[in-house]
Amino acid sequence: MGLIKKLVEKLRKRNEIFEEMQNNDRAAEKVEERKLSADERALVKVLEKRRQENVSNKLKEIYKQEESEYWHKNVISQPNIFKGGSSILKQKNLFEGGRIYG
Repeated sequence: MGLIKKLVEKLRKRNEIFEEMQNNDRAAEKVEERKLSADERALVKVLEKRRQENVSNKLKEIYKQEESEYWHKNVISQPNIFKGGSSILKQKNLFEGGRIYG
């Protein structure tokens, strides 16, 4: 029982430390923001919005490219599984005991 209590205490302490660090970070950001003039704050806000849009667009591009690569990956050069050649079902010892059930 004492072990569980210690673990809970440890987790609670970590959460408290993390929340304190977040509060300190917010305070530092607010101080830096108040040092800027109104025009500078507006410019920073517009530039950040544009940056976020660029990040979003680039991420969509990457996802689209990866999806395209996934669906069109080397399909043309692979042999046709429906024409001639060896069928998977005709291979010996494919299933347990070397028998094909069907």
